[in-house]
Amino acid sequence: APITGIYQFNVNLFFTSFNPAQIRIFKTPAGGSDETMAEQKAQGFAGSHHVLNDSRCIQLNVGDAVRVHKDSGTLTTNTGKDFGSFSGFLIG
Repeated sequence: APITGIYQFNVNLFFTSFNPAQIRIFKTPAGGSDETMAEQKAQGFAGSHHVLNDSRCIQLNVGDAVRVHKDSGTLTTNTGKDFGSFSGFLIG
């Protein structure tokens, strides 16, 4: 984070069928260890796809970081690119 404040983060990932999927959002304080801020899970079904998404506000201090980690599942791809997005911005 470039400045201290409240940030909104959004993640949206598209997974293939038959695979259970799990993602976690981590906050890493400057000089600290990862803290799990959110966890989403889904179970795939034959012939289907599933989406894992989350949107949340997180208080950050200067130098803190936020990241998304895919613990399990196979991301849906097209021409070698994953279908998904991750964004974050300062709201106050």
